[in-house]
Amino acid sequence: MENKISCIVPVYKSEKFIERCINSLLNQTYSNFELLLIDDGSPDNSGKICDDFALKDSRIKVVHKKNGGVSSARNIGVQNATGNYVCFVDSDDSVCNTYLEKLIKPSISDDVDIVISGINWENTDGKFVSLNCGVTEKKIMERKEFLQFYKILREDVGQNEIVLNAPVNKLYKKEFLNNLLFNTDMSLCEDLVFNLNYIEKCQKFCFIPDCLYNYFRNGSSATNSINPEKIKDFPFDILFYEEYSFYNRNKILSKIILLRIRKFLFSNIVKSHSLMDENGNKNYTLYSRFNKVITMKMILCNLFDIKKTIVLILCKSHFYNILDLIIKKKKK
Repeated sequence: MENKISCIVPVYKSEKFIERCINSLLNQTYSNFELLLIDDGSPDNSGKICDDFALKDSRIKVVHKKNGGVSSARNIGVQNATGNYVCFVDSDDSVCNTYLEKLIKPSISDDVDIVISGINWENTDGKFVSLNCGVTEKKIMERKEFLQFYKILREDVGQNEIVLNAPVNKLYKKEFLNNLLFNTDMSLCEDLVFNLNYIEKCQKFCFIPDCLYNYFRNGSSATNSINPEKIKDFPFDILFYEEYSFYNRNKILSKIILLRIRKFLFSNIVKSHSLMDENGNKNYTLYSRFNKVITMKMILCNLFDIKKTIVLILCKSHFYNILDLIIKKKKK
């Protein structure tokens, strides 16, 4: 069936929220869709709740699998999708009843490769703020214009980043996902890497100003929980390399973006593991890992650009010094 949307929802420890999510999708004004609920080995009643809904609505398909993380659940969803378009929804979130209708409309009328809507983001105080990258009306962009727009937003420190980086609030073409999956080795930022790889396939983009996706803060679901132990072995080199290469390849790399990437990587290491051992000494395993990434992979990327190579090496040392000062100050 043409113009069918496959809505993929990874489910894990979501018994408190999954009904709200499912009901918001079943109440859509656009009816040509299937709802794929991927139970990622959830130990609570989430799986049973999904099965009960499937008995009541033929559009719902439930897949039960061994726990493998949100990326593997999304990948299973993509592999089982029968629609022409795909959207991802987190099990603890909800969408407005016109969500699918407003996403599919420009996909058909303007033949765009991706549609991005705004997000209603729940702050720590429980209040919602609307984020739509400053778009006030439907905006169709060719690739060159989009990349410049993306660069401007990436340099901005605001919350609008989630509008671009998250896999939710977007409608993807299924044909573009045939050879594109989420990296199951990454427990953090796998959605960003996925989107960067998807954008590489796109020529035409659409932003709509409507904030149709409701993002709730919850620490226990599949999409919002991160195991601190796994972060110790997180492949930050893959993230750095993928993101840096994307900006460099598309000629939108800037010093601000480079510094922001590094700041993000190092701040997450400090939070999760720290570059210090129990006695307050440098963890040389992590240090050497980052040294290898920054000096080798980045040098290879800029093999014929000596100036950029020197800047990267200097930048590397600069950030390690700052990191040392921050850690020492915290330990006093």
